[in-house]
Amino acid sequence: MRTLIRILSAVSLAFVFFSLVSAAAPSQDYYAKVNIWYEDPAKILGTNYHKGAIIPFGAKITITSQIKEKIYFTVADQPGITFILTNIPKHTMVGAAELSKLYFTTADPKAKGTEFDKFNAKEKKNIEDGTIEAGMSKEAVIASYGYPPKHRTPSLTSNFWTYWDSRYVRKQVTFQNNLIINIEEITESLDGPRIYYVP
Repeated sequence: MRTLIRILSAVSLAFVFFSLVSAAAPSQDYYAKVNIWYEDPAKILGTNYHKGAIIPFGAKITITSQIKEKIYFTVADQPGITFILTNIPKHTMVGAAELSKLYFTTADPKAKGTEFDKFNAKEKKNIEDGTIEAGMSKEAVIASYGYPPKHRTPSLTSNFWTYWDSRYVRKQVTFQNNLIINIEEITESLDGPRIYYVP
C-alpha cells in the first residue's frame, strides 16, 4: 500500500512539474522584439530596468522553458549563458505567457518590409544604442526601450509613458501626434522627487 502511495505521489509531482514547464513550448526559436537590459542574466525583471548590458533588438533567441513566472532563454551570440526573464505581475499586469509576446517574436523584426524599415535613420541609431530622444515615434520607442510597465502606463494610446532606469529612477515620456516631445528623468530621494529634463 505504501509503495502504491509513493508511486502515485511521484506521478502527481511529475504531472505538476511538466504542466508548469509546458506553459511555453520548449526550445523554440525567436527574435528579441525589443532591447532587453540585464546586469545579471538570471535576474531580468519584467519592468526591464534600463541599466547594464543589452540583448539587442532583433537578437536570435531560443526559449528553452517557462516555469510559473520565469522564462528561460538563450541568445545565439552568447553561448553557454542561460537568461531568466521574471514576470512581476503587479507591475506588468499580465501573465508570463503574455509578457513573452511583448519581448519575443517568431518573425525577424529587422526583415525587409517590417516596421523597422519605416523608422528613420536617427530612430534606427537610437534603437541600436538603446536610447530615446525627442522626435521618436511610439513604435521606435517600444523597440528601443520595450513596452512601458502597465501599472503606470495602462494604455499605449496615452501620451504619457513611464519607464524605469532603476528602482528609484524613472523616465516620464510625453508624446504629441505619436512623437516624443519631452522626456523627464525623475529621481526619488528622501527629500522628494528630483526632476531633470532630458534634451
